[in-house]
Amino acid sequence: MSEARMQETPDYAPGTFCWVELATSDNEAAKKFYTELFGWTFADNPMGPDMVYTMLKKDDKEVGALYKMMPDIKERGIPPHWMSYAATPNADDS
Repeated sequence: MSEARMQETPDYAPGTFCWVELATSDNEAAKKFYTELFGWTFADNPMGPDMVYTMLKKDDKEVGALYKMMPDIKERGIPPHWMSYAATPNADDS
């Protein structure tokens, strides 16, 4: 019987950057670029018929994610971009 593996959840201090996501126009090119640049690996997760959420990993730990921007976002002229998330104990209070 194989042992279940739990995902490590770091405890980030409030205000610390805790996650990054890349919204991209070409997820295959982005995966190739960042895996070669940083030595990351990736795991694709289907999120419906036309979307894949790709987890980026370093030493088997999740370090970020990327996804292909939806057509309506691109039509509004929004370019590919990184989003950075900061930790907070309570989003409503922040």
